[in-house]
Amino acid sequence: EQDFVSAAAALGLDPFATSAEDQERLLGAASAVPQSVLMSFLTIASFNAIEQQLATLRAAVEATEKNAANLAALTRLRSELDTRVHSGAPWRQGYAFAQRLRQVLRLDVKPLRTFEAYCAALKIAEKDLREASHDEPSKLFVALVSSNAKGSPGFALGSGLARDIGGSPASTFALTRALFEFLWSPVAQPCLVTIARSDREKRNRAFAAEFLAPAEALKTSVSGSVVGEDEMEEL
Repeated sequence: EQDFVSAAAALGLDPFATSAEDQERLLGAASAVPQSVLMSFLTIASFNAIEQQLATLRAAVEATEKNAANLAALTRLRSELDTRVHSGAPWRQGYAFAQRLRQVLRLDVKPLRTFEAYCAALKIAEKDLREASHDEPSKLFVALVSSNAKGSPGFALGSGLARDIGGSPASTFALTRALFEFLWSPVAQPCLVTIARSDREKRNRAFAAEFLAPAEALKTSVSGSVVGEDEMEEL
């Protein structure tokens, strides 16, 4: 009952005033997708189009799980990193995890300005990461990550971002948010990255920001106690 109430509320429905037909549609949706992505999906889904959106999500999960890539370096990282949740705000947890990852990778505090530098930092080949990522034309989600039979991650980037992977900050940022969910999750399971403002999304956004452009590096570039709009844009 509690799960049903939470799911209905995520969709913007009144759980105590839904018709029998709508209850069946909601229960059907809940059983059609992996539990690890259910609440993230319901938060962004439209109940009027939920069947179509479920089909899109299922297809994206299947595609990521069928990818043939073997990003062994990322799989090893997942087993090496300490994913214990520390106290504090979700974004602080994201910052801390990014700093931990940089320490494990023995990176300095320089920003990862290019896709080449990004892949080199993670110790994976650019072509392998591109092959492990596919484009999902739907704007339903920002990114999706799941594992194939080898335990290697596959990524789906929404809104055409995968076609430009490595070519824009938006695609790299989305990919890094999904990477966080793969590394943070204690077991291999699909994870959804969305435009929502949940604790999960705050955590993965903070991780991506700190991993790509560490605060310590930005501090050295700040000219004074007041930062204007032009300088902020440059930073």
